[in-house]
Parts: sequence; C-alpha cells; structure tokens
Amino acid sequence: SPSRFHLEHTRAPRCRMMSTLSFGVVMVWLAATVLGDQGSPPHILLIVSDDLGWDDLGFRSHQIKTPTLDRMASEGRVLNHYYVQDVCSPSRATFQTGRYPLHNTVNDWLRGDGVLPLNETLIPAKIKSAGYVSHAVGKWHLGYAAWEYTPTFRGYESFYGFYSGGQDYFTHGGTSALDFHLEVGERCGINCSVGQFDAVGAYSTTLFSARAETVVTQHDATTPLFLYLAYQAVHAPREVPSAYSDAYNGIIADPDRKKFAGMVSCMDEGVGNVTAALNAKGMLDNTFIIFTTDNGGPVPDTPGGDYVGSRNWPLRGGKHSIWEGGTRGTAFIWAGANTNLIPSNLVGQPVETLMHGCDWLPTICAIAKIDSCANSGLPLDGIDESGPLFANTTGGHAHVLYGQHDDAVNLFAPYDDGVRDAAGWKLIQGWGGKPSDWSSSPPNASMTPSVRTCTTRNCDVDVMLNPFGLSPAALALPHGMNCSTTQPCCYVENDMNPSRVAGPADCCAVCQKLLGCVGWVFNANEPAPRTNCFPKSKMETRNQQCRAGCTSGGALSPPSPPSPSPPPPPPSNGTLLFNVVTDPSERNEVSAANPDVVARLTLVLEAFRATANTASDPLTCGPQKGKVTPQGTVVVPWCTVGKV
Repeated sequence: SPSRFHLEHTRAPRCRMMSTLSFGVVMVWLAATVLGDQGSPPHILLIVSDDLGWDDLGFRSHQIKTPTLDRMASEGRVLNHYYVQDVCSPSRATFQTGRYPLHNTVNDWLRGDGVLPLNETLIPAKIKSAGYVSHAVGKWHLGYAAWEYTPTFRGYESFYGFYSGGQDYFTHGGTSALDFHLEVGERCGINCSVGQFDAVGAYSTTLFSARAETVVTQHDATTPLFLYLAYQAVHAPREVPSAYSDAYNGIIADPDRKKFAGMVSCMDEGVGNVTAALNAKGMLDNTFIIFTTDNGGPVPDTPGGDYVGSRNWPLRGGKHSIWEGGTRGTAFIWAGANTNLIPSNLVGQPVETLMHGCDWLPTICAIAKIDSCANSGLPLDGIDESGPLFANTTGGHAHVLYGQHDDAVNLFAPYDDGVRDAAGWKLIQGWGGKPSDWSSSPPNASMTPSVRTCTTRNCDVDVMLNPFGLSPAALALPHGMNCSTTQPCCYVENDMNPSRVAGPADCCAVCQKLLGCVGWVFNANEPAPRTNCFPKSKMETRNQQCRAGCTSGGALSPPSPPSPSPPPPPPSNGTLLFNVVTDPSERNEVSAANPDVVARLTLVLEAFRATANTASDPLTCGPQKGKVTPQGTVVVPWCTVGKV
C-alpha cells in the first residue's frame, strides 16, 4: 500500500542542509482496546540523542533547524513530564532493562571495568519471542570489560559503533586505539568483531545514519525489526562539518551555540534519511518510533567540560545534576498509519502523564504483544504506558525516582536523591548537585530576527497547563490560543503545512494542532483550489503585509525569562521541596510551608532507598592492551567473567 506520507527527499549527501519530510496525519483507530487488533507487530525504532537539552529542538527553541524531528513531533506526541537519569550510562541501562539505576546498579557513567550486570535482560532478548530481529547502531556505553557485555552478546544480531562514553567524531580514537566496530552475528566476539579503520576521517553522525539505512535496506520487511539508533550527537566534543554550522551564519551569534546547532541539524538530517529508507522499503507505515535524549543538556558550568552549546531553559541545572534541567528529558513518539497506535484526535497533542525512561521496555513489550515481560526475570520499575500514550487514559507513575547526581559532594547520607509525584511535588534529600543555577537562558533578542510582539491574551501562561512558560501553540494546547483576536495582515515565509480552509477560525484551529506553530495567516485573496491557510513557525515584522483579505493571529513569542540569579546555598536541614508544575525552574523552595508533603514523600523515597541493589559480577582482568591489527590497535575487552 502507498506510504501515508510523501517523502520529498532522497538520501542527503554529507554536508548538505537539510532533509525534509512531509508527514501526513491520517491514522485509523480500529482497536476496541488500546492496543487491540494491530495485525503484525510493528517495527520499532528507538532513537537516543546524547546530551540533548530541553530547549534544543526547533519546536521548542524556534532557533535550531530540525524540520524532520519537528514534523515527527507534530505528527506524534511530545512527552511533557518525562524523566531520564542525569548522565548517559544510567539512562541507557534504564531504557534497556526497564529498571532504575538503584536496581540495575548502573548509578553513574561507566568507566574502566564498569558494566551492566549479566542478570539484567535487555529489550532485544525480551522481544525475541515475538519474532523481532534486533540491531544496535551508535554509542553503547553499557560496559565492554568482557565480551559478554557487548551488544551482540546481549540480544542484538549486529552492532556498529563504539563501546565507550565519548570520542572524537572524526578519528574515533584511531590515532591511538580505535573504538569503532562492526559486529555481525549473535555473540560475535574476538574473531568476528572488525575494527572500522575506514571510518577514520568520517563524521560519526553521518556514519551511524548510513549504517541504520543499510540495516533497514537489508532487512526482511515481513519480519519485525527493532533498531536501536544511539547517536553520539550531540555529546562533546563540539565538532561538525562546517556546512551544517555555516547554515546558522547571521542567525546565531554565539559561536558555541552555532556549532552545536549544526550538530543537531546533522542528526535531524540523519533521522530523515533513516525514515526515508524505511519508507522506500515499505516499512514506515508499520513502524513505531521513540525519540529521546539520555539526559539534560550540559550547560556552561557543567562539571567535566561537557558543555557544547545546549540549553535547558527555563529549567534549572543540567547534565550531572538531578535538577529538572538534568533529568526532564526531551522526547516524543511517532507511529505509522498501519500500526493503529495513535488515534487522529491525539495526533499533535502532548502527553501530560508522569513517565520515565524505564517505561520503554514494558511499553515496547505491550506493543509487541508479549505478556511475559513483567512476569519473567527481574522485577521492573517501568510500567506499560500504552493507555496514556495511545488513548489518553489515566495512568503513569504515582512517583518517579531521580537517582544519584554525580560530580558534586553529597550532603545526605549515604547519597543525595530525589522523588517526584504526579502532582508535581519534588523532594530532594541533600542537594540537586552541579550545575545548580539558571545559566541556560534563551539567546538575546539581537541574535535572532525581529519577531512581532505578542500583546494578546494568547501570551498568558497557564502554569498548570503550560508549566514551562512557552507559547501555548508551541506546546500544542488547543485551549491556549484565542482565535478571535486577529489583525488584518499577512506574513510571508516560514510556512508550515499550508492548506485550504473555510475561514480564519479554521486556520487558527489548524495552527493549534500543529506543534511548533506560533501563528497563522488566512489569505482570502487566494482563489480555489490554492491554499489559503498558512501556519507559521515564525512571524517577522520585515515580512508583514497589511492589506484587505489578510487575517492573522496566534501566540507569537514566548515570554521573557527572568534574569539569571545565583542559586541559594545548600540546605541546612538536608531537605528541599519544590512543585515543578507551578515552578518548573525550581526557584521557590517550599518545604517549610508543606510539612505534610515532605513527610509523605520522605516515606516514599526511603522506601525506594531500602530496595537498593549493590550486587556485581565477578571479573578477572588483565592489562587493557587492545588488539593489534595490520591497520592499527583496536579497543577490545580485557577481562573474563568469574574469579580465577
């Protein structure tokens, strides 16, 4: 059957800006229950972006060009209250096991002989019984001290990428020891793994996208595919081919942010190429896609030199901390028409349910129609979120656990930690770690083109329904835009999905449902059958044309942020309380005024602490020498499982 949307591009060559997908929104809801009669299990694509901040994609920042991801988000559902861990390995372990770091033992980023224990069962092993063939591409960072911890020993049938937590995007460690591998076949191992010296000099984002395309092209479309695509982007170092960063000349003044924007755009292009490959193979209409960051973005004062240019505004802190800027994750879902997962009335509507990265495994199992995931193996912390995601039913977590911060002194014995409930109450025992301030603020207005000032009630922030202080349209809240407040002007350029409608109110309704739409223009001068409704991603004063027949309106710019201020000193009593729905920036500490909430959440957090697991696998390790080949040295495991 024909694809439900038309792809307007073929695979983009390296350094060409920018892939564009034109997604449709036609979906059929045939199920009597949430997952009902789906037919064959869908293909599943789990995309992880490394160190992506809250305000780094186009639909939130309106600064960085991410047309593919913006369109997917608008055709899917953005998760507004979704949490990840504060650094990479704990989040990746949580995604793969459905278990908090407290239980899978990966409480910090892995280094040396640190590993995810072998008694933990990963997504590919869980869904294999449903016929899924699984492939991993990109960054692993779940341990490689022994071969048993590498991807093809943990359920994946191939792996292309690197084992460690970070590397140069072009050399891949090849100047000393190459950490870039192709492993084909289960339990690939020492005599099967091939160091990819041909990759030296090529940009990893492009390489990972190309490998994902190859996996899709070579896959039997009648067999369900699980593809784990874990980009290195946009982790440090700050590197990208100049064609991507040059696209922001005159748009972004800050050189760090400009290069970072190029890194994000290159990833966006790659995702477009992968979805194009799925479409060409006839698989996209039956594919479910998850896009998630692994933690919040590093900011200028993030420990460890991780800062590249990301931004978490208006959230506090960033990577390495358990403030909202380090743990509230950018994420969305998208589903092809034949999956029958997201009904048309929910397309573009945000998910307000409290969710966590540990939910992906049980949710994927439910989509794959595997009942045994929660009933076999180690107990899961994640829950099946099919109801909230696909039917807007109640559900989600009563509480989520933040886990430990790193790179900062703990003020609570044995370590600082936090918990949040569905109403937004967040308790921290100790301190949230570093960074702890609000340095991640939006760019100065002089860095971006002049945008029409919003003076209507559309700019009002409803703190309960729009807690992040963004324009209501940017969060796709239908009740947030006043369609009766208009002006007799048209604005050219920056169109999003033009269409033909009956009148201005209908055009406003189109904008309400389009994520990232900040305003709209209805031009009555356009004769049928030409389009007359033009949703806008930006409305610039230089493009304003006021004349008869033109009507425009909408919420056109986010409110100005408060000026950054120094964070308060650490608490003397070891307990902090915020409500991150009404105060997402965590500026107002309210424990003294809410002792009952403190008492209730203290019991919850202490109950979590009591279940901590400290077991580890026994390893016998020699010196880490690498494997010497005619082309150079390749990083390989250096330990064996067990004591000798």
